Amino acid sequence: MGELAVRPIFSEDFTMKRHSAILLTALITALCVVAQAQNKGEVLIKNGTILTASHGVIENGSILIRDGKIAAVGKNSEVKAGPNARVIDATGMYVTPGIIDAHSHSALDDINEGSVSVSAMVRQRDVVNNTDINIYRQLAGGTTTIHALHGSANSIGGQNVILKLKWGKSAEEMIVPDQTRTIKFALGENPKRAGNQTNPFGQGNRPLRFPATRMGVEFTIREAFQQAREYMREWGEYEAAKERGESKEIQRLALLALNQIYLISDVPAHADREANAQVMHDLLGPSHTEAEVREKYDQLRDDAGV
Repeated sequence: MGELAVRPIFSEDFTMKRHSAILLTALITALCVVAQAQNKGEVLIKNGTILTASHGVIENGSILIRDGKIAAVGKNSEVKAGPNARVIDATGMYVTPGIIDAHSHSALDDINEGSVSVSAMVRQRDVVNNTDINIYRQLAGGTTTIHALHGSANSIGGQNVILKLKWGKSAEEMIVPDQTRTIKFALGENPKRAGNQTNPFGQGNRPLRFPATRMGVEFTIREAFQQAREYMREWGEYEAAKERGESKEIQRLALLALNQIYLISDVPAHADREANAQVMHDLLGPSHTEAEVREKYDQLRDDAGV
């Protein structure tokens, strides 16, 4: 569902304090009204300057929201609402699509599981903090959705989560269902600093951590994927043993996550140099369709003899 941010415009003789207060009030009011209409009914935002992002600017425009979804966008004369619609007069205001933050660390209790170099088993969805005041502030500024990432202290970090910001709602209600699975990778300065004396993870009588160089970071990622392939082979042996009535344990959760990510998921990678980004591209290879992923999975199982 598309989401909106409504922003008023002011003359220069307003003080900054008054400007900020009125802007914040207008934004919060508009967002609250739209939120109240999420379940049923209509909301009409009219007389605004609509910045569509994809179809230019509409002067004296209207947006009709019906049952929580945008039903129509256009000139005032083109968009009609029912007699019971809630009307927002956006005269002198800009209406824009809601901002989607592709790289955020808001609304999370923890950012880095920095004790290991590969922490693919941890999930940011497990530490969503629905009381973080930044949710309120970001909604007031027009941000409606965030991609909440694990930090970059690890060569391979944890699994990320996409959140629809909803102040006053539970953490579970903010988590976007059926979202694309993503994980945080980091290259260069951040993960290598976590392995040496200049980073908090190496202080306070805590042991230093591999890797501490760029080449160590790249090796860590390469080795993790190799182990994930081996893990896939072990799962094939486990399934075969189960069919024979035998028992076999497999408990390496980090490799399970990496095995799935290697095949199907998007990987946001934090790189401070073009060369590092190229290394990641070479390690992961091109993206695949679902059919190609299944074919690749079957081929790996065949190669492993399972």
